[in-house]
Amino acid sequence: MLFIRRKLFGKGFNKSHTVAFACFTVISIGFYMVTDPGADVTHLVFWPVAYFLTLWLLGFAIPWFFLKWLGKPFQTKVVYHLGVAVLFGTVHMVLTDVFIVLLERFLNLPEHFIFSDLPSKWLFSWHNLFHGFIWYFIYTGVLNMLYFQAMYLAEEAKNQDLNSSLSNARVRTLSTELNPHFLFNAMNSITMQVRKNENAQAVEGLADLGDMLRAVLNTRHEIFISLKKEIELLNHYISLEKRRFGEKIKIEVDCHPKILHYSVPKLLLQPIVENAFKHGINLNDQTSVLSIKIVEIDHFVKIQVFNSNTGKITWPSGGGKSVGLPNTVERLRRLYGTDYTFQIKQSETGVLIDITLPKQT
Repeated sequence: MLFIRRKLFGKGFNKSHTVAFACFTVISIGFYMVTDPGADVTHLVFWPVAYFLTLWLLGFAIPWFFLKWLGKPFQTKVVYHLGVAVLFGTVHMVLTDVFIVLLERFLNLPEHFIFSDLPSKWLFSWHNLFHGFIWYFIYTGVLNMLYFQAMYLAEEAKNQDLNSSLSNARVRTLSTELNPHFLFNAMNSITMQVRKNENAQAVEGLADLGDMLRAVLNTRHEIFISLKKEIELLNHYISLEKRRFGEKIKIEVDCHPKILHYSVPKLLLQPIVENAFKHGINLNDQTSVLSIKIVEIDHFVKIQVFNSNTGKITWPSGGGKSVGLPNTVERLRRLYGTDYTFQIKQSETGVLIDITLPKQT
């Protein structure tokens, strides 16, 4: 509420209030001159100068009443505002005539009436108080409109912040779902080496796993990281899997140094490459090729992960018990909306994951 009040009646209110009534005065003078070209300009003091000068001065009190009764029940506010509107109209009528006399005397203009004439004039023209009455409700109507607009914008900004926080929380949750997943697979690989009495390789694997976990922990609060850091994380994982598959897998990573500063979602490549190791590596003695190519195309970064798939093993498209790929797609959807592409293309030569992301630093 305090935020709305400051926003609506802050430092700029007095200026806006003055400008508005100055515009009313100028427009009225222009209308007066156009509709009655032969009229004496001394009549401008009689109307509209004194009329709008009074409204301008009294107008500073209206926001005070508006804020004072803002939290009151609707019926109570109506009664209060009706009473103040009658008072406002009466004071406006009285002060307008007083200002007319003062201004005409100060400017040495012909006087329409003198102070002693005012009581009888007010008695005869009491209906003029409805001018101020109507102006009061016009003014409060504008204030209500500005108030509810400010409330709407504040609520919308609050909802956007909340949605952004929830979306970021969901993205972080998806990221944490990935970490135990690849950790479980990495530990399986090391366990297999231990069972084969490949203890030296297992120790080296544990060292690689430690390096990888350290790198992940260093970026635990980040949703986006640079391509350079993403490739470093990926290399730790590749080192683990290469110890498992040895010469049965050939890995090629092609990324030009000039695009390494672009940001991508953290651990974007790891689950894709993990699927390649899990589902695309040939089970016989033939060598499989895993190629990762990252290029810049116009306003986008294109990432292609290709597995030769010589064993003709089909990758899952996100169904079943697969965690990595569905989470990856869900993260991209939450982070980029519709401004990305994720395609799985299968052919006789292999499987290609094709991702296009908007460039960001």
